[in-house]
Amino acid sequence: MDKEPGMSIFLDVFRRADKNDSETLSWEQFRSFFADGIFAEGEMQKLFNKIDTHNTNEIDTGELCLYMSQHLGAFKAVFAAIETLNASVSTALKQTSEEYEKVSQEDQFLTRFFLREILSQMCALHRPLVSASDAIESEAIRTNPNQPGISTDEQAVAAKTTIEAENLASVHPTEIIPGRFARRARRQLSTQTSWPPEAPGGAMALQMDRLTTLIDRLENKVNFANAMDENILDFSEEKMLNIVLRKMTVADGQMKAFRSHLKSYVSDLTEAPGYIHVNIRHYANTTGFLVYEIWSSEEEWKNFLPSSPSKKFRKENVDFLEMPEVMSTLKVPEQTNSKYGFNFGFNVVKF
Repeated sequence: MDKEPGMSIFLDVFRRADKNDSETLSWEQFRSFFADGIFAEGEMQKLFNKIDTHNTNEIDTGELCLYMSQHLGAFKAVFAAIETLNASVSTALKQTSEEYEKVSQEDQFLTRFFLREILSQMCALHRPLVSASDAIESEAIRTNPNQPGISTDEQAVAAKTTIEAENLASVHPTEIIPGRFARRARRQLSTQTSWPPEAPGGAMALQMDRLTTLIDRLENKVNFANAMDENILDFSEEKMLNIVLRKMTVADGQMKAFRSHLKSYVSDLTEAPGYIHVNIRHYANTTGFLVYEIWSSEEEWKNFLPSSPSKKFRKENVDFLEMPEVMSTLKVPEQTNSKYGFNFGFNVVKF
């Protein structure tokens, strides 16, 4: 059965559901992995028994793949295509990693373009799938408002974790429909940075992460020696931008307050003379923040430091941070921004 097109996806599903690597799924493992907060527990138990054709009170890979293959319908071609795509992407990434530095600059340029375009197409496929999934779940909830979904300790913990990450700490876990909310929250959170391997669609998500990583690595290897002219300038006449990097680690229980505090600071920052841009990075499953501030000059930044908003932010950080923030600065030529297209932009920071 595992040779049928698309079945390797369900072998991966089985592997993720089999938490103790026993090569079988117990009722508890089955319920914990497949529960969506909508399908009733009684119906889920019936489904488990239906798949368990050997009547062993456990499901093996053959039973799961056989059941899924009989119900795929229009999705059969989709899973087969995903399987093929996974293999093709792995082959292309391996070949690119081995040959990229040996080919011409033109071929390197095309490689980077192809990778970015593949990633763009994969992301474009992801969006309508998310919309369709959310719409179907909402309709199921609307038509079955009183049907109790299955609750598991693992899903309740996942729901609580993602709620805190989304600044919804005031919502109690018992108010959550565990399977559905936890899964959707994990999906929303994962799009900020990267997708965790255990997330639904882990194989495809992993390929997208690999694509993103490889694109970044290849672009960092670009040889600019033949791509731009060398400028010989009088250093005293060169206007320099000032980039400030602030590294902050939020203390336990202070995430929601710190986000509000940071949002207020950014609002004040954008009104400061000499301010150009701010970019904030917060990585999944951490309490660390990186804040990049770009100023028109070091002097403008130093003038801002004794201002009321700046002093207030640093003072209140004492209560919100686990340790004192680490700050560093870097000067870059202003001409870099305009001539070579390194556009810092004026993006709106979303909290």
